[in-house]
Amino acid sequence: MPDRDAEWQERQEAIRKVLRTRKVRSQEDLRKRLAAAGFETTQSSLSRDLAEMRAVKLDGRYQLAEDQAEATASGGKRGAVGRIRGLVRSVKPAGPHLLVVRTSAGAAQLVAQALDQAAWPEVVGTVAGDDTIFIACGGRHDQAALETRLEQLLGGEVSG
Repeated sequence: MPDRDAEWQERQEAIRKVLRTRKVRSQEDLRKRLAAAGFETTQSSLSRDLAEMRAVKLDGRYQLAEDQAEATASGGKRGAVGRIRGLVRSVKPAGPHLLVVRTSAGAAQLVAQALDQAAWPEVVGTVAGDDTIFIACGGRHDQAALETRLEQLLGGEVSG
């Protein structure tokens, strides 16, 4: 019988394969698909696996953050906008060096990664939680420029 590390790796590879080839709308659906492939797991273990793998529920199904980030990066600026447009809820300044971006639940890391990959000069760095991103800017001027850039890219769909 393989050790825990080998089982864990095999299970996570199986999860990746399922998420990349099927529309998985619930953890129970994923658990059943894994069982059919020979991987018995509990809901709590599956939940931990999904968190470790940075899988998020977008558009009603589980998706891997790494796949979303790759799709965003390969799609260039237009692809990035298409990916984050529906995920951003608001952009608000907080002090002279910080923007707070609110996203859909579970989408903050995807949006922050897209912003990091854009390598905009106004962005010093990002910190993402579940639905909130703190964007550090070089100063008030950079903050205002970034806020304007985000509003333009998002088509005025978000409010401050």
